[in-house]
Amino acid sequence: MSDTAVKHYIDELHRLQESLPGDKLSLIREAAMGQFQARGFPTTRQENWKYTDVKPIARSAFGIAEAKPAAGYEKQLELARLSGLESHELVFINGRFSVEHSRLQDLPQGVVLEDIVLWRPGVCQEGRFCRGGFALGKLPGADVERKCPCKCT
Repeated sequence: MSDTAVKHYIDELHRLQESLPGDKLSLIREAAMGQFQARGFPTTRQENWKYTDVKPIARSAFGIAEAKPAAGYEKQLELARLSGLESHELVFINGRFSVEHSRLQDLPQGVVLEDIVLWRPGVCQEGRFCRGGFALGKLPGADVERKCPCKCT
């Protein structure tokens, strides 16, 4: 696959470098980008990729979404909410967790919401542009009632 495609994604990283956290992930990002620059996109000749053809991805110049939501996002957000349910919601806007738009009040005892970088540091190692994220889980031994408000057929 073309060097132009690889260069595009490397340029995207450099464009976003200032907005990425300077935490433990910065070294992982640098190492991953160095490997990507040296190896390029995987091909179906590689065992782990033999069933996945990434040529369409390499032919497209995807960009990273800006942190700022698009105009009118509030209306889209309200349309997407599950109204009439007593539920917790994790809201992601342009791939980024939004605490101010999420509904996390009164999580049941034993349910935890953790920064994924602290909870499972290896998760973001493969994600070159990973900015972190959150993991929702249940502590061992926690008795959390599961409610399914929908009719499953």
